[in-house]
Amino acid sequence: MKSASLLIIAASEHDADMRYAVRMGISERIIYLCTHGRTVALLPDLELTRAKTQSQVGRITALTRYLRRATTRRTGWSEESRTRPCHGRALPGAQCP
Repeated sequence: MKSASLLIIAASEHDADMRYAVRMGISERIIYLCTHGRTVALLPDLELTRAKTQSQVGRITALTRYLRRATTRRTGWSEESRTRPCHGRALPGAQCP
């Protein structure tokens, strides 16, 4: 029998399933994944320290780290490139301040 995977995206203060999964209340959205007996939670940066001491999740990681990576991979532009579009790139026809 295959083991089921579980993905929850919610704020644990408003969702009982998320609160039970991470064993703590957080008002911002959390991404929780349980697969093959391993648990991972992606949390806001401000909650990392508290989560590492209170939560019973196997791996706790900063959500911003993965959002930054996803944005870079999807668009091919880094965080710096989005704020300074011409930095380090030649854009045909672009006017940069």
